Amino acid sequence: MRYAGPDRREWQVIHLLAGELARNRVSKNLVSQLHRYLLFDPGASPTEYLRRMVALKDALAGGKDEPRQREALAAIVGHFERTVSGLNWLQVLAWVARLMVAYRPEERGKRRRSPAEEQAIAERIRREMEADIQRLGEPCYG
Repeated sequence: MRYAGPDRREWQVIHLLAGELARNRVSKNLVSQLHRYLLFDPGASPTEYLRRMVALKDALAGGKDEPRQREALAAIVGHFERTVSGLNWLQVLAWVARLMVAYRPEERGKRRRSPAEEQAIAERIRREMEADIQRLGEPCYG
C-alpha cells in the first residue's frame, strides 16, 4: 500500500495550525501528547481529549504556563474540528508538531522578548503562513 500523505486541504490546515500554535506559544509536546492519545484511540475526538486536559487545570501540568497552553490548543484544534470535516488528525498533528518549530525558530534562544519583538515575530509568522497558503493554491505540475 502506498502512503498518500496529506492532501492540499490538510496541508493548509497543517500550516495554519502550526502557525497559530507557534504564535500562541503552545508547546509542541502538547501536540505530540494529543497525537499519541489519538494513535492509541483512533475513534476519539481531539477536542474531547483536550476538554478533559483543560479541566485538569494545573494538575499534571509540566509547568506554570501549561494550563494556558492547553486552553489555546483546545480552542484552535476545536475550531478546525468544527469547521473542516474529514481531517486525518493523526497525520495533521504529526506534521504540525514538526512545523511549529519552523514557524517559531526564535524559541530556541528562550530569552524574554520585548513587545515590539513579539509583534515582529507574529507579523513574520502571519506573512509566512499567507505565502505558504498561496503556494498551496498554485497548480502543481509533476
